[in-house]
Amino acid sequence: ALRLRVRDGAPTDRERRRGPLAPGERPRGARRHAGPRGAARAEAGRAGRAALEALAAHAGDALVGARRAALATRDELTGLLRRDELDHQLQVELVLAARTAGPLALVMLDIDGLGQVNQAHGRARADRLLARAGRLLAAELRAGDHAFRHGGDAFAVLLPGTDADGGHAGAERLRRALAALGQDPALTASCGVAAFPAHAAGPAELLRKADQALGLAKLQGGDRTVTWHKRIPRHAARGDALVGILTGNRARDQRNVLLLLDTIVVVGSLLERRKVLGTLVDMMVQLCQADRGVLYLEREGELLPEVALDAQGRPVEVEDPCVAVIDRVGHGGAPVSFLGRDDDDEPELVEACRAHGLGLAIGLPLRVRGARIGAMYFDARGPRPLVEESDLVFMQALARQLGNAIDAARLYQENVEQKEALEALTAQLSLKVQAQASELAHLERNLTQLQTRYTYDRIVGKSEAMQRVFAVLDRVTHADVPVLIQGETGTGKELVARALHLNGPRKAGPFVTVNCSALTESLLESELFGHVRGAFTGADRDKAGLFEQAHGGTIFLDEVQDMSAGMQRELLRVLQEGEVRRVGGKDVVHVDVRVVAAANRDLGGLVRDGTFRQDLFYRLNVVLIQLPPLRDRKEDIPLIVQRLLEELRTPDGRPIRIDHDALRAILAQDWPGNIRQLQNTLEKTALLLDGDTIGVEHLNLDRGAQPAGPSRLFEVPYEQAKDAFVREYLKVMLARNGGNVTHAANEAGLVRSSFHKMLRKHGLASRDFTASRDVAAPE
Repeated sequence: ALRLRVRDGAPTDRERRRGPLAPGERPRGARRHAGPRGAARAEAGRAGRAALEALAAHAGDALVGARRAALATRDELTGLLRRDELDHQLQVELVLAARTAGPLALVMLDIDGLGQVNQAHGRARADRLLARAGRLLAAELRAGDHAFRHGGDAFAVLLPGTDADGGHAGAERLRRALAALGQDPALTASCGVAAFPAHAAGPAELLRKADQALGLAKLQGGDRTVTWHKRIPRHAARGDALVGILTGNRARDQRNVLLLLDTIVVVGSLLERRKVLGTLVDMMVQLCQADRGVLYLEREGELLPEVALDAQGRPVEVEDPCVAVIDRVGHGGAPVSFLGRDDDDEPELVEACRAHGLGLAIGLPLRVRGARIGAMYFDARGPRPLVEESDLVFMQALARQLGNAIDAARLYQENVEQKEALEALTAQLSLKVQAQASELAHLERNLTQLQTRYTYDRIVGKSEAMQRVFAVLDRVTHADVPVLIQGETGTGKELVARALHLNGPRKAGPFVTVNCSALTESLLESELFGHVRGAFTGADRDKAGLFEQAHGGTIFLDEVQDMSAGMQRELLRVLQEGEVRRVGGKDVVHVDVRVVAAANRDLGGLVRDGTFRQDLFYRLNVVLIQLPPLRDRKEDIPLIVQRLLEELRTPDGRPIRIDHDALRAILAQDWPGNIRQLQNTLEKTALLLDGDTIGVEHLNLDRGAQPAGPSRLFEVPYEQAKDAFVREYLKVMLARNGGNVTHAANEAGLVRSSFHKMLRKHGLASRDFTASRDVAAPE
């Protein structure tokens, strides 16, 4: 309230405090009023006091009214004018600018990232930032400028007497001022500028274009100022979410609301991708009365057509679209439209659309959470019913909903696929658990047959034939009896002999080996039994034979079938009596040796032919171990290759690997030289290899060679030969496909269940072939 004090000549409190006045004394500074003149002055003083009191009362009412007007026109939080005042002030300034032929700039400003501050730190902190932003903007205004809070975190600033360039410079000044907020995270601002008369002739158009320039600045990432230009489409994004939906036309508003509700229903009810896309594309084709609509989705940086429908909702082929519209939407991220009128703002776009004979072309971007996922394209030939700006803006609003629908359908599809994959994995796991349970039960039933007491780590093999070899080895290793090993050249007979020695009771003794086919009879006799000095030319000293050297250990007689008849007789005597006599000597030397002999031919057949002594055969053949050729156990080839590659290195020390095709080529060979031939091939290949991976091109193999099968195939009855062939065939199929029964059955042209039945019949297990999928030396 306004208070007014008027002095009327009466003594003041200070004068009263001096004490009572003496008779005839008047107050200091007071004049004596006497006569009619004094009375007139007193009356005038009373009239002036009444006038001043009346003035004070009116002034108080005026100030109260001014405060109420301020509360009604200014935003309480920022102190700036409210949005309602923007329209009135904009009309006033445009009238003044038109009368004075001067420019007028409108700046729309939006604070970037304020929504994140609101979510992370609460509304109170965001309100404090808005209040401070209002004060900073007010401080930057010139005389005659006006600032408004447009709503939320958006502001509008009117700059009278300022053209487009000046408006851009003023917007940059305002953005720098807002940067002084200095918050964490740092806040930035985006600005859109439009000017009269360069860009717009009326208030609504000026406000729309400034708002569209701001929308483009936000679309381009924010923290920038964009001045309106002709490439900004007339239906670009607006700050007001209801623009285009509520137009003031009752019929259009009802249609828009119903379509929006239908869109929400479609998005919420249809989860299948194709149904969602087709339904919404058809709705928008009907909205703009186009001849066709095409939905493009982004894949690996390109926009590819996903759904194309005509005006009747039928699928059509995408032929001859206006590429200029699609490219501009895809690269710019803003909507594009050609409405068939001459007043369109982009001459290049008009020319491109007319070149295609179009009367309507609309392109809308599809974005989800700020990222582009595709675009929509609509076109029509010939004249079209009038499509208004509000229709285009509304279509863009529907396009945003379509983007959300596509994203929801994508997530639904991913969930369905993951569910199906999980169900498939669960089924596979169930089958695997059942198979493992069956295998475990089988192993438990045959535990005594499968268990071995000794390790044979140098002998590689998981095939049934090698398991039989291991079973025999396990039974005879601890027994100090002669063993005969028969097998083709290169099958690993010496490895088996060493395994017998190293796991047997004589492992602390020596292991002596001799190749009986490499020496003449006289030299072999000297090597085996020794000689005395002077026994023959060159015998300058006594020498102990290999039997003496092997005393307490094992002697391995390789290729024993090539011994002469005389050497067979001498060897039989040693085995019978346990003593040797050196060549040229008379003394007998007692020896305690375990004899392990090896032959690459059937000694029983040689006995029948009369080329090998029968009594010696029985002495050597106390226990027979028959080693299968490599062609009869091809399921072991991947394991053998892996073991051989472990011992090979490149010149710079890297391990050697082999790819799948090279391994399949190895499996296709017969390998008549067996493991020794395979080893020599790998060593030679590794020596000439440039890199560290053996490919099929590096192997010097006979490409036309095919597995010939056992040589005795034609010497057995038909049923036995057929079973042998089927078993060999199944092995090759499994080895080629890395133990995958499904792939092997497909390659063989058989039903998977039949293939399984055949495996069980022939005692084969797919797990024995899984190592063929990728063989490499360990790192």
